[in-house]
Amino acid sequence: MEREKILIDTNVFVEFLLKQERAIESLNLMVMVEEKKFEAFVTGFSLHTIEVILDRNKKHVLLEQFLKRVTNAQALTVYQTTLQEEREIALLAPQVGLDFDDGLQYFVTKAVGASFVSFDHDFDKTDLKRIEPDALMQNHGESQSFS
Repeated sequence: MEREKILIDTNVFVEFLLKQERAIESLNLMVMVEEKKFEAFVTGFSLHTIEVILDRNKKHVLLEQFLKRVTNAQALTVYQTTLQEEREIALLAPQVGLDFDDGLQYFVTKAVGASFVSFDHDFDKTDLKRIEPDALMQNHGESQSFS
């Protein structure tokens, strides 16, 4: 049986890394990815953004732990955009009403044929299917008790 494909937005990772309001549901999603319940993707751009955020917050040990966890998550693929793709994104983003970083997420989600897991409502004005971690877990009949 083929697993559902999802692309996880930067903000989902940041929620649990910085213990923000929706940290538990974000962490539960990561656990589901580690359990191979999804074929998950994250962009290299998102990882670099997370690295900068954790570095600025002086969370160097957490950064290393996070990168180790991403490296070991067999059902999580890091999608590195090419320069040609980034040129396409630069043209596409304004057409769909997004800035470059959101346009990159939009482009990659479409390229891999995934659902987009994010808290960012900017995507609701596009044709992209956006779903929040809670709703995704409920759609898969998962309880929220992985924390």
